[in-house]
Amino acid sequence: MKICIVGSRSLSSADKILPIIDKFVKDLPTSTLTFLLGSAKGVDPLSRHYAQSHGHDVIEFLPYHLLDTTVEFDSKYFFIRTKQMLDNADRVLAIWDTKSKGTHYAIKYTQKLEKPIMIIKVPT
Repeated sequence: MKICIVGSRSLSSADKILPIIDKFVKDLPTSTLTFLLGSAKGVDPLSRHYAQSHGHDVIEFLPYHLLDTTVEFDSKYFFIRTKQMLDNADRVLAIWDTKSKGTHYAIKYTQKLEKPIMIIKVPT
């Protein structure tokens, strides 16, 4: 099962985030989990740490300008990367500070896809 975890960059407390991830994966078939993650600050590195420390596979998605350094930066590459992760996920966990536009976009896009999503709001 492929799970995508998206979250706000402002959320970087392992004490808050890791228990949320643990609760999300608790009832899933953990022997076959693959984490689909972005490469931003905040929730992403905590999710990577959780996955690796529990022996799960991780696939990281990078925005295009980091894959091809000859391309000029464009913020749309982050949204494209997020869509790619969500398109490939079976389930989604969104950990949102209630302000992040990127996480809000991911929530709305997942709902449009009608995929199972757990939304956890963690105000900063």
